Amino acid sequence: MMNDAPNDTTDVTTTWTDEDTQDFLDYGEYFVPERSLQLDIIRALVGSVLERRRLPKAATIADIGCGAGLLTEMLLEQFPTIRVLALDGSSRMLRETKKRVQRFGERVTFRQISLEDQSWLNIEMCTVWVSSLVIHHLDDKGKQELFCNIAHSTEPGGALVISDLIKPTAPVGFRIAADCWDIAVRANSEADEGNTRAFDRFKELRWNYFSDTDPDPVDKPSGLIEQLQWLASSGFEAVDVYWMKAGHAIFSGFKPDVK
Repeated sequence: MMNDAPNDTTDVTTTWTDEDTQDFLDYGEYFVPERSLQLDIIRALVGSVLERRRLPKAATIADIGCGAGLLTEMLLEQFPTIRVLALDGSSRMLRETKKRVQRFGERVTFRQISLEDQSWLNIEMCTVWVSSLVIHHLDDKGKQELFCNIAHSTEPGGALVISDLIKPTAPVGFRIAADCWDIAVRANSEADEGNTRAFDRFKELRWNYFSDTDPDPVDKPSGLIEQLQWLASSGFEAVDVYWMKAGHAIFSGFKPDVK
């Protein structure tokens, strides 16, 4: 297992560019609706698993698409007995995460992956798998395969927690998601900087999937109901939605305990 981020600058993924990485590093805090609330909800879901966990060894949480490390850092801070496996397709993102969480030393391990390949799921059994704004890069079939593979790699009583873009079922859903995302980004921009600089960049980059008439093919969100069904058919139970806004949702499934 790798204990360091890669030294090269090559990204395993073929669909996410260095420019995308830089834009997200610069503006992610503005572009993500209710980012702090999303972190709080994920923390609560992870905490519910750890509270009832009976296994003696330290819990391992895998962060799929760790990005700049905000979620990884929160998990390490909030749950001092866990270790985190930080996974990303971008060597640049892994280096950013490493800088952010270096104070946690051996409690975090880094691995560069290809989301589409999924052979990385053979790394080890994990207690909880979390993912924020990544899985929508897979198509429907890829998501179904990922959910099944993660179910087989989740300890009994563990969970998969997802925060991601979702695909509305009707045109009105696209319009509402687009408008609400614009409103959220503008509010974030004005609240932090007192101007619309971040919002203007959001529009310039055509980051709003729901209003773009020619969206980037890297984005392949699926319907929420379908994803809940795929989680259930993969072997997760107590599948539910915990938050939804501006075309983004947090949903989760739990692996049954051993009887």
